[in-house]
Amino acid sequence: MSRKKMMAFSITVSVFLMLAITISLFFSGKTKTPVAVLPTAVVSSPGSTPAGPDSDEFQLLEITIDNVQAVIESLSRPSSYSRAIILDTYLDQGKVSYHITAWVKNKVCKTSASRIGGNQVTNTIVTEEYVYIWYGDEYDYRRVKLGQESPEQLADEYQKIPTYEEILLLDKEDILEAGYAEYESEPCIYVKANTGLLGYTYEYYVSARTGLLVLAETFDGDTLIHSSAAGSPNLSEPSDDVFRLPDGSSVLTS
Repeated sequence: MSRKKMMAFSITVSVFLMLAITISLFFSGKTKTPVAVLPTAVVSSPGSTPAGPDSDEFQLLEITIDNVQAVIESLSRPSSYSRAIILDTYLDQGKVSYHITAWVKNKVCKTSASRIGGNQVTNTIVTEEYVYIWYGDEYDYRRVKLGQESPEQLADEYQKIPTYEEILLLDKEDILEAGYAEYESEPCIYVKANTGLLGYTYEYYVSARTGLLVLAETFDGDTLIHSSAAGSPNLSEPSDDVFRLPDGSSVLTS
């Protein structure tokens, strides 16, 4: 395995160790997570969807390297939705994949994550005050009080998909391309950048319809080494039962 791919694999695996690391950092009081500007949802009425790039509103605006960060920063995401996310890391000996299901309602995010082919499921719920963590069908859970972290950013981290901060903090000279594109029929704002010590190229697809990041890919030259694919979300409001803790209590009412 090449040194770059070893590093990429280590990064992916380390994400799934974040649960334990987060707990220790919270208790040590040393966590200093930057606040990310994250889109928050806009659906005017049941059954309606925000304007997409085919609408007159979006046709008036040309996406360029100069304005793409400002456009992404102004997007808003749904207050309630659910989606499935697939993480693939490509190694010399094959592909390692993880499956994450995420539910969001009233600023509360639940995720269930597991390695495809494995049997360990990590469950997390992020509220404005706490992170709740438990494994599989265990009755016991751990509750950790948030420090200065943004609940939205922390929720994105548990979904294992890059935060918008990564796009917003890019140096303009590192942005190679920007414009409109489609991913699985989802109208998106596309950003391609080349940055970082490893010299990787990153491609991001942010839905112009929902404001959600639907695809992020990392390339070593022309070789795809990692992808986080979410696709189109379900904009229906998740059931309250989804947000129950193992003891039957609900974080929506606690």
